[in-house]
Amino acid sequence: MGPLPAGAHHRRVDARGGRHVRRALVGLVAGTAVLGFATVVTGILEHRYLGVYPLGIHKNAAGSLLAYGLIAGFGLRLASPRRANGRWLDAAGLVFTGSRGAWVGTLVAAATVVAMRRPHLVWPVASVTVVAVALFLLLFPPDTLADEAGFEERYSTASVRADTWRAGVQTIVAHPVLGIGAGNFVARIDGKDFQADPNNLFLLTWAETGLPGLVLLLWFLAACLRLAWRNARAPDPPAAAAAANRIGVAMLVAAVVHGQFDVFWTRGTGLAAFLGAGLVAWAGRAVAAEQPPS
Repeated sequence: MGPLPAGAHHRRVDARGGRHVRRALVGLVAGTAVLGFATVVTGILEHRYLGVYPLGIHKNAAGSLLAYGLIAGFGLRLASPRRANGRWLDAAGLVFTGSRGAWVGTLVAAATVVAMRRPHLVWPVASVTVVAVALFLLLFPPDTLADEAGFEERYSTASVRADTWRAGVQTIVAHPVLGIGAGNFVARIDGKDFQADPNNLFLLTWAETGLPGLVLLLWFLAACLRLAWRNARAPDPPAAAAAANRIGVAMLVAAVVHGQFDVFWTRGTGLAAFLGAGLVAWAGRAVAAEQPPS
């Protein structure tokens, strides 16, 4: 048996990897569809249609998971019309959670995917997304949604976000260069230690790891977006790689956007951003294996 042609081994490895990626994403959609079903049933039984805590899971954590399942479902749908039927349960459950951060993150993630698939629509899509998010925040401010969900003021996380953001800014002003060290931030509300996260990914990163940590995080995110854009522009990419790239960048964007309004490092669901980055990196490898040798 003669030697394999250049790149054949990588293509074979990436073909197996593509099957594993598809199975994992289908599993994600199936798992979150169960969560979506539980969220809807819980909401109906409790006569609550916003702010539902399914299976004892915090509504924002559930919103994150359902957003990732919804993103994966639609990404697989674009690759194969027969896949990922559970996305509608994810969408319904996402609405029932009342998680504003997850809603906005999903919207911005969808806009990112559309812009990558249709580069000539980048500015129109960006403009529509900004207007839609602004209108959403104006029409449905935190207090309004908290009232609709039936929360008392002391139970609404929206009521303390401004205070935690202020605590994050104060920490940055006091320690702007090197921060106070990872795991050392604590927001004090009404003179008491409230939580170890200012409800903002960038504020927490800067406050704890200083400018070096913030710069590294921004570099990482920019590199992921650049790779995702390059993958999307590749001629005739493998179907599995194209789907992984779309889903990966959407998960990354959704997690980071949600992380501007909620805890990130201290809640595991936000770390799916790095799962998304891994999908983008794998897609880049699969796309590169298909390119003719120079």
